[in-house]
Amino acid sequence: MNKKTILSLPLLLLALLNGCREEITIDVEEGEQLIGIYGCITNEWKKQQLTISKSGDFYGIGDPEMVSGAEVSVTDNDTAVINYQEVAPGIYETTEPIKGESGHIYKLHVIVHEKGETTEYYATDTMQATVESIDSIKVLPYTLNNIKATDYYKVCPYFQSINNKRTSYIAKIEINGHLVTDTLTEYYAIQFQEMTGIYINGKEMEKMYNGVDFPGSIYNLDPKRAKDEDVKPGDEITLNLHVISQGYLEYIYDVQGNSGSNPFYGSPANVSSNIKPEKRALGYFFTSAITKGTCIVRAEDLK
Repeated sequence: MNKKTILSLPLLLLALLNGCREEITIDVEEGEQLIGIYGCITNEWKKQQLTISKSGDFYGIGDPEMVSGAEVSVTDNDTAVINYQEVAPGIYETTEPIKGESGHIYKLHVIVHEKGETTEYYATDTMQATVESIDSIKVLPYTLNNIKATDYYKVCPYFQSINNKRTSYIAKIEINGHLVTDTLTEYYAIQFQEMTGIYINGKEMEKMYNGVDFPGSIYNLDPKRAKDEDVKPGDEITLNLHVISQGYLEYIYDVQGNSGSNPFYGSPANVSSNIKPEKRALGYFFTSAITKGTCIVRAEDLK
């Protein structure tokens, strides 16, 4: 009997990126380190978090060096100031829980004090519109050319997509409340392009392409993961659909193509960043509007 160990991300949520984009090339001499800043504001009521570290060498081993003692704040629509405090070396979070709002512009300001010098960094992102709701999701076996896999699955959501061709999404999966796509390399980032504004009706989307599975690649979780990440009847599967900016979508693709699992390790060439000054910092400050959908896996779904 085959072990149901792998859950695939949504087959219909595919990367359909077109057009050009500006790439920032960062030339780092041997021994030189850049500040790495990575954090976000979401529409969930919680203490939002941001990480500050130093970039690691491409062949480096171990964790990056964390940056302590920085001053961190975010301005909401140029009015309210959101302050952060350091809760662990290089880890900063808002002093109070906050919830981001669609359409609001969030401006990050970081001041780093190091070796008698003070350096300031900036970034800006606008929170996108939120998917109103995910009506339902289904977990189904993955098929390719009408051949059904025995232990690979796709999550098929049903929802109204946002009518904006520049709207970008991240799909993340939880099994029984445990996030199994928890690193940048596991994020499945997508745009709908010509499907923008239409109702996404799960598996039926495949029929738009002559009955063949929706074109593009599908990301499967590592079968060596812990047993609690196996998929079995009775499991609760949650799809987290994040609406993000075009810039952050490009950053994810750049990191996945260049850096491995850690955004502050690896070759920095051609990895985009919205942290200013340009070419003096790595990472990204972004906003994310999240909508969730949940289902219970049925035995018949896995057949």
